[in-house]
Amino acid sequence: MAGFRVARHKLFARRFLARAAMALFPEDRAKRRSFHDAALDAGAKLYAERADALPDDASRFQECHRALVLAGVRCATLLGVERATALKAIGDVYRDLSQDVPRQRFQMLLTFAPNPLRILQKTGTAKELRRMMGQDMVVKDDVGPEHYALVVEGCAYNDFFKRHGEPDVTLVFCQADRAWMDVVNRSKRRLSVSRPNTQSTGSSTCIFRYENASSPVKPNVDVAASHAGDRGGASA
Repeated sequence: MAGFRVARHKLFARRFLARAAMALFPEDRAKRRSFHDAALDAGAKLYAERADALPDDASRFQECHRALVLAGVRCATLLGVERATALKAIGDVYRDLSQDVPRQRFQMLLTFAPNPLRILQKTGTAKELRRMMGQDMVVKDDVGPEHYALVVEGCAYNDFFKRHGEPDVTLVFCQADRAWMDVVNRSKRRLSVSRPNTQSTGSSTCIFRYENASSPVKPNVDVAASHAGDRGGASA
């Protein structure tokens, strides 16, 4: 598995590409094998382009994710899959494989914290996000009297796909966030989360804004989900 030398990277590559191949070509074993081998080779080459220049292990692991998703989309289309179909299938697989930790984190917060918003205001999430997703993410906490927001000023995902000429693939990662955002917005607690801005849809920042809903119907603003739906991309 040239290019993916770390055991964690190899394991993710095997799991992701096996599931993506099955989702894309459920009835065609030969195409599943062709897709798997081609995407693995292409992903390893994309990863190797700048992995050694990244600042930490977390950044390199996320670069592995980005490289495999882009390689998967490209190889699927070369094998005759419509691009929108490839984005959706690969996005669904990626969301299922990548979001257990944030989903569980918010489930615990909503289950055990007397006031989840106050916990977010007190602790923030920027430091933890950079620890998990890499120091190449430029993020900050924004705390107000009635809200907490995570502001992403520099998104390594958006930068990666723009650099490779396919910025729409960033929405695969934006849509993966719905796995934990839905945990918050579907809970019976007052806490809600919205995403009014993303770099992937043309804004200068991405904003995840948390507040306590004033009515039983929570606001569920998500510009990335709306944009993906308009373009026929990955589903929420």
